[in-house]
Amino acid sequence: METPPALVSLLMILAAAPRWALLVGLAPLALLAAWALRRRARRRPAWDRRIAVMPLAAWALVVAVAPLAGSAATTRLVRALAAMPAGHGRTNALLRWGEAACARADMTTALQRARALPPSMQPAFLDGCGHRLAIDVTDPVATARHIEATVPAPWRQYMHEAALRRLALDADLQPETVVPATSAYAAAAPGVDPRNAVRTALQRARGDDLEAAIALALRYPADWRPALLEELGWRAGDERTGADAAALSALVPAPLRCLFVRGAVRGRLLRQGADGPWTWDEIDAWRAPLPDCPEDQALGIAWALQIEHGGDIEGRRAAIARIPDDDLRRAVSRATEELLPATGRATPPSLWQPVAAGP
Repeated sequence: METPPALVSLLMILAAAPRWALLVGLAPLALLAAWALRRRARRRPAWDRRIAVMPLAAWALVVAVAPLAGSAATTRLVRALAAMPAGHGRTNALLRWGEAACARADMTTALQRARALPPSMQPAFLDGCGHRLAIDVTDPVATARHIEATVPAPWRQYMHEAALRRLALDADLQPETVVPATSAYAAAAPGVDPRNAVRTALQRARGDDLEAAIALALRYPADWRPALLEELGWRAGDERTGADAAALSALVPAPLRCLFVRGAVRGRLLRQGADGPWTWDEIDAWRAPLPDCPEDQALGIAWALQIEHGGDIEGRRAAIARIPDDDLRRAVSRATEELLPATGRATPPSLWQPVAAGP
């Protein structure tokens, strides 16, 4: 039986920060101190065992139970997540948990928490961790080498991307500083592409003003812009406040406009899936005002369905089969088989390389 989302959120709070109970436990002491001061002000005995023993006992109980409550919540949360269908919903929950659990945590703590989870949950948890991790990038090359030397190979990419995002944010996402700093870091971390980290840093930090974010992305070197603009397109499609993806696409130069549309379609499909049941008629109506970028829209849909269904290949194929338009269905199927990496994680060049010249 699947755990209700509200209970999953509560378990995340308890599992991510079990020390919250210590703060609650201190409240009776504060009340006790206030009461004692009031008694003293009235020239009465400040210590009354009959009254003081109750808040002290309550505080001691909470302090004793807090670690146990956190541990129990973690166990229950892992079971709840395991019961969820593999795909975007469970991945999103793990991402949120990782962010909450690693807020201001250091890398050692993050890795310890990941080790306590089933292997299938570790990647998404660490991915979330990387967005809030307190990682020292005072010497970027030394940080990269330290991660290479001490972090298990399957987890390195998440720690590297956390460090790269921190570098980008510390530089206020200004390309004149971000590009050389992150490129120097990547040179010490084989196989790491700094664009994958910077694109999410830009989207999360500047996505509330997509016009300004697009203008900033266009200041980056030409080989950086596709990754940044596709991610900003995702934000436009995902945005619940009604961002006008069609109008925003007009701010993107023609050769890159379809990449922005690709991301917007991906974001919209994932948002529709997260909000509840949807139909292709709804998606088609939303796509209608967008620039005519059939191949890019097909790739955006394919990537969204791969994220949504995770490792459920048959479920993804069934979803593609339900696409009513024959040409779109064939294009999505082709994009799934030929262009997308098996993991669904963004890797150049397939997901960032333009496949259409743009209108």
